[in-house]
Amino acid sequence: MKYKESFRALFFDKLSFIFYNKQKKAGGIMLTIIVPVYNTEKYLSRCFDGLVNKDVKVIIVNDGSNDNSQNVIDHYCNQFENFKCVSIQNSGPSKARMVGLSLVDTKYFAFVDSDDYVSINGYINLCKKMNDSNIRIGVSRINLFLINGKFKFQSKLHIPGIVDYSINKKRLTSDISILCNKIYHTDLRRYFETNNLKAYEDAALSYAILAINQKAIQTNEAFYYYCMREDSTFFSTMKTKDSSSIKTLYESCKKRRELFLKYDLLEYYSDELDAIDIQLFFLRIKNIYKLKTKIDKNLLAGIVLDILRKLVPEFENNKYYRQYFIHSELNDFHNFLRAKSFLPKNMPTYNNNLEILNLLNAYDMLLNEKKYIK
Repeated sequence: MKYKESFRALFFDKLSFIFYNKQKKAGGIMLTIIVPVYNTEKYLSRCFDGLVNKDVKVIIVNDGSNDNSQNVIDHYCNQFENFKCVSIQNSGPSKARMVGLSLVDTKYFAFVDSDDYVSINGYINLCKKMNDSNIRIGVSRINLFLINGKFKFQSKLHIPGIVDYSINKKRLTSDISILCNKIYHTDLRRYFETNNLKAYEDAALSYAILAINQKAIQTNEAFYYYCMREDSTFFSTMKTKDSSSIKTLYESCKKRRELFLKYDLLEYYSDELDAIDIQLFFLRIKNIYKLKTKIDKNLLAGIVLDILRKLVPEFENNKYYRQYFIHSELNDFHNFLRAKSFLPKNMPTYNNNLEILNLLNAYDMLLNEKKYIK
């Protein structure tokens, strides 16, 4: 298995060497932006307008949209020669990204969700910094907002410069768990793979890529604008009307651990992976206490904590948990404190001896016992 992986790595390194030397001689484009599209026609013009730049290639993957997205895509592809499109049957964002990634022939690539938008000059500047410092991942801050404009948030300031996750492992626990605020060297595409997760699909992958590469260069520029739509897949994962989002989160955490195990990193980053899982589950618990229902929220939270314990049996002893995640990103520290402040002094439990499926069923049954208001 390791022999095959080494051979694969050598093949991609050789392929990359050929591509990059051709680009260098021709003064060619250095960056490709991959945009998976599924039924987002209302937001495409905003997204594509931000990508219009002669120094960037844009690969659009229409993931089986059944609205008018293709008409908007055709308009931009006809108007700008650096915009290209490929259409596939609906397969989900993970598969769509991989299809786009297979077509990349530039030194760097990045992903942009089709309902988001970017300041493209920020990408170009970060590419230059990556190229000058010979670093294969660039990380930016993000601007996050709801489509109705009621909520706006900008991720915290970075310490500009190069971070080595193998030395500063705490930094891994505080990274935003998305792919879209990062630029990757094309050598790294061999580590990207598809999964069937309906949500949290990039959270399963993004941490592993950072750990595998070890180093990244950070900028304090916030040139990615992350839109949280109430009808989006991500936003639906934050709702608590049934156990489906909890199940998807659990599966994403398991997948992330499988990737770390695959590349012999699981033991080295054990505490950090536990901390990432704890933060994500406590965010879910915070949402439980926001439910407008007379349900026993401690009991419901106890079920979620029992599911967390399947991943991290003694999560209360995690060193980052005990430090209150003080360097955490995207306000996770405050989410943790809000959730913990609602919990009783002794952590609630439902029945930690139950299997995952039974815990998920208990979660749904408990919700259905009372009228759900929101």
